[in-house]
Amino acid sequence: MKILMVLMLSASVVPLAAQDPAPPAPTVQPATLMRPTALRPAGGAAVEDKADATEAQLLLRALSRAQRELFARSDAARKKGEPFNEIEADPTPRYRPLFRALADQGDVDALLWCTAHTTPVRPERAGEADDHQATRAAFRKDLAALLDKAQGRHLAAAARTALGHAGETISHEEADRFCEAAIAKDSSSAGGILSSMAGRAMDEPGDAARAKATALYERALGVESDPAAKQRITGRLFALNHLREGMKAPELSGTDFDGKSVKLADYQGRVTFLEFWGFW
Repeated sequence: MKILMVLMLSASVVPLAAQDPAPPAPTVQPATLMRPTALRPAGGAAVEDKADATEAQLLLRALSRAQRELFARSDAARKKGEPFNEIEADPTPRYRPLFRALADQGDVDALLWCTAHTTPVRPERAGEADDHQATRAAFRKDLAALLDKAQGRHLAAAARTALGHAGETISHEEADRFCEAAIAKDSSSAGGILSSMAGRAMDEPGDAARAKATALYERALGVESDPAAKQRITGRLFALNHLREGMKAPELSGTDFDGKSVKLADYQGRVTFLEFWGFW
């Protein structure tokens, strides 16, 4: 791997600023806002044409095809310069009651779909409190059903959805309790759930949030068995405690365009911009 450091200097002093590691993936948005190549059961593999597919997986396949047809029509209309409203043509609303019916029967994939497609409930505005109360109640009911029926990756997917709604549809405390209950029920996905909890904590300001995220990542590192996942967690821990705004930059060294050795410490007290290039 080749690393190129480009240094831009000035007379003033500023602290290191670094991007935080990526937060947990957000709750899935309505189909009109994305163009998936295939829909997937939450936490699972893409649905294939298998004879043993569940009803929910068949619905996912059908919705995926309907979405692809929608986008094909939208692209064709755009090429012709004709108007096309993807929101109005979105097939997702037609499938909601079908997924809801299966979810009410306890189908795990359908329950995951319903929770993932719940629009986050934010602080009430005038006249919306009753609707929000019903949405919150339905979401909590679905989470309780998932905690009872889901296992493994499905349970981890439910935990990520709960975290995505923390502070909105449900409280941060409720989301944390769900995650801890999921870990207690099935420890096989504990590393992933703890990492998601840590990522959510990193979005909160202050030293207390950083300490909480550090403790969660350390727990995840202690239970994770996958080497690649452990490497990712180690990297996030390092970034959390060494690459945040206001922290002292770690020691770096390399060569400039002329092949001369340079160290970041040589430029202490001056604005320094580092650009990294890699080939691998």
